[in-house]
Amino acid sequence: MMNHKPKRDMRITTVILACIAACHFVVAQDVETIPQEDAAKAAKLAAKALSSATDIPLAMELDVEKAFALRAMEAGALIIPVKNLTALPTPEAGKGVKPLGQLWTLKIVPTREGKPVAKESLRQVKIQTDERTYEPYVFFLGIQQNKKGQNSLTISTNVKKPILRIPLQPMDAKQDLPIELTGHGTEGNAGLGIIKILGKYQAELPVEIEME
Repeated sequence: MMNHKPKRDMRITTVILACIAACHFVVAQDVETIPQEDAAKAAKLAAKALSSATDIPLAMELDVEKAFALRAMEAGALIIPVKNLTALPTPEAGKGVKPLGQLWTLKIVPTREGKPVAKESLRQVKIQTDERTYEPYVFFLGIQQNKKGQNSLTISTNVKKPILRIPLQPMDAKQDLPIELTGHGTEGNAGLGIIKILGKYQAELPVEIEME
């Protein structure tokens, strides 16, 4: 009897290749939303790979069963919310950051002022399967409020100081999971990822596809 475990293992792991919508050189129909069951399994795999880390910049308890993922070609993203995310976690104005979730990407990096965030500011995690080793990036998402009461999405990697702060914008749309992703290409290998939170808020994350 043939053993199909490696193929299944690879299928689950490649969910981490989920794509931030059409940020790659593909047409819209090439973008695939991952079935919820497989997205949850990929989230468990990602969380396990990070479980022994002691330098997490933003501690959080994840709800892997509510992960959301998209994929296209070999670029992608997986987003995992914190548990019990039913309202925006708002810290006291001007003080601290409240955890929101984790964003995992492969071959997609955020940009700042039109340039990719420097490699030394990124955090990669090795994930070994029966087929190969993957090294996705992981980003820790949080919510910060300034003294004027304006909320921003913070994105951190290796240190407590965020590498990016993105103002939250209001939105009004139905969504099935606490945090979801959409996006579109802009120019060349650049794109704009849209992180949607609870159908009420969104943050625009400029990204770039890594070209090998």
